Amino acid sequence: MKEILKVSKNEHYIAMSNFHLKDPRLSIQAKGLLTLLLSMPDDWEYSTDALKSMMREDEFAIQRIINELTAAGYFRTEVIRDLKGIPYRTEYFVFEKSQTGKTA
Repeated sequence: MKEILKVSKNEHYIAMSNFHLKDPRLSIQAKGLLTLLLSMPDDWEYSTDALKSMMREDEFAIQRIINELTAAGYFRTEVIRDLKGIPYRTEYFVFEKSQTGKTA
C-alpha cells in the first residue's frame, strides 16, 4: 500500500531552500535549528537566551549545534572592533546554503 503525507499550510509558514535539510553532514538538531534561524525575520536579534526561550535545549546544546553549523558553513560569527581593537559588536550570519564550497 502506498502511503501519502498531506500537509495543510494555511498560515504561518515560510518558503526556504531545503538544501540544508538534505545535507547528510548535519544532525537532525542542526537541521532543525537552522530551519528555525532561517524562519526568523531579518531584523531578529540573535541571542542564546532568545533561542533557549524557543527550544528545550540548554545553552551548551545550542552552542554545540551552532558549532556544527559553523563547521558545515551555514553559520558565521564576526566580532567588530573599534580603531583600538576593542570589540563592540558581534554580527551573526546564517546561510541557506553551505559556504564551505563542499556539496552535500
